[in-house]
Amino acid sequence: MNLFYVTSNKEKVAVAKKHLEPHGIEIVQKTHDFTEIQSESIEEIAEHKARQAFDYFKHPLLINDAGWYIQALNGFPGPYMKYINTWFTPQNLLDLMRDITDRRVLYREVFCFIDSNGTKFFIQELSGKVLTKPEGKGILSWQMISLSPTGKSIARCWEEGISSSRNSTIWKEIADWYKNHEF
Repeated sequence: MNLFYVTSNKEKVAVAKKHLEPHGIEIVQKTHDFTEIQSESIEEIAEHKARQAFDYFKHPLLINDAGWYIQALNGFPGPYMKYINTWFTPQNLLDLMRDITDRRVLYREVFCFIDSNGTKFFIQELSGKVLTKPEGKGILSWQMISLSPTGKSIARCWEEGISSSRNSTIWKEIADWYKNHEF
């Protein structure tokens, strides 16, 4: 059973394969440069990308989007983390967070499956913290944010081959639903 996963991010594909292939779902990575709307709603962003991808590939598929909501910064950067990962260095984020003791962050991830019958959303929210120094390699958010009970960054967890988050059940939810979905 194949599932098209539309993303140019190799790490996302690796995670999807790790979690879905044991359920008999083979991930087929598809890439294309789609327009990303600006919205404060991650669901709206994911659905817009999914509709574009479905129109382009003419095949059922999965797409996702995510946001990081730093509590002390009134939820900044939210769904704009993609840009912050490109524009900011770890030091820029450290400067922004200087003298802030509340380092809580909420990670909200939305997966949108689309086929000719419509869309289905899978949503997870994970709590974490902004670290006081970068750890590991990769994009800003992976170096600077921990979702792990170990307190290690996402990047460090990946490098060490340990889970980068706690209580993530989203992949099992996707697998169970997909295996029982009527096409």
